[in-house]
Amino acid sequence: MLRKTARYLIGALRIAALAGLITGLALPNAAMARKLLCQGSDPGFQLTIENGSEVAFDYLGDGTFTLDPPLPPVATRSDHSLITARSAFDVTIETRRCRTLNATLPVRLEVRVPTAHGPTAMPACCLWSN
Repeated sequence: MLRKTARYLIGALRIAALAGLITGLALPNAAMARKLLCQGSDPGFQLTIENGSEVAFDYLGDGTFTLDPPLPPVATRSDHSLITARSAFDVTIETRRCRTLNATLPVRLEVRVPTAHGPTAMPACCLWSN
């Protein structure tokens, strides 16, 4: 009886380990399905990244743009271009604490918008949403 129970437990552990491995391999795809929701406060704007490269940027009007390259599945820092109809804005996304509106969020984003005086940095704090 003890051997039968031990074999059962070993089999169950093997199945659990395999399921964990499969789940671990699937996580990058799941991460790409999430949204990154960002709120900038100086100046005020909202930015959402969906499906890794679809960007909604609300600053002086709404717009839907493309992020190039798309968000990587896992990164602590990544640099991108926000492609608009007339220009491209540099975007940096970092996994680091960001304080805004009496809350601390896990991701910091910075959009550098071209102006007559050169690029102006617009920081935002972000969180992941499913």
